Amino acid sequence: TLSLSKAAAIYEENGSWDKLASLYSMLADRENNTANQALFFYKTGEIFKNRLNDHTKAVEYFEKSIAARYSFEAARALAELSFAAKNYKRYMELLEYELKSAFEDSEQIKILEKLADCCLNCTQDLGKAESYLLQIIDIAPKNLVAIKKLGKIYYKTKNWEKLTEVNFKEIDISKDISEIANLYYKNGTIFYENIRDLTRATECFRELL
Repeated sequence: TLSLSKAAAIYEENGSWDKLASLYSMLADRENNTANQALFFYKTGEIFKNRLNDHTKAVEYFEKSIAARYSFEAARALAELSFAAKNYKRYMELLEYELKSAFEDSEQIKILEKLADCCLNCTQDLGKAESYLLQIIDIAPKNLVAIKKLGKIYYKTKNWEKLTEVNFKEIDISKDISEIANLYYKNGTIFYENIRDLTRATECFRELL
């Protein structure tokens, strides 16, 4: 073990990253302890990612690491590479798994935002994006960012009733007078042109007087 530690130190000092990766990979294969095995696989993945710029091999070793024993470090590194490679399915699987282990509201919201953004900007799965954003609002009812994104979804899908609902939520939260007026105007227009409810349209336009 001492000679292997010395070899690792020499390889690192000399920048012999290929040799160091091979050493860590060999140690992982020989290791019976799953925690140590996961660590050696993770270190191998880090070298391929950060030193050798071989993201395919890095993904392979990060996958081996979390298969041996899950760690946030390996999962997050793998998620980063999966996103860069446009492997959105794997990226979202990793985030979903992390979400199950997140206890703090702020941490859950951060993960849900990433999931929603991936659905909106990468996979164009508006239904899933809506689901994640609604989960954010369940945790933080006044989360204006999530409310605005929901509004964009409902506008794209022409779900006019839900669009007016989120606009009213934004009205309740907003402190900007001009923005509130703009939202009442939008809702009035939607009620008049899309929903054909003249009573509610009139109520919204009256708020502008």
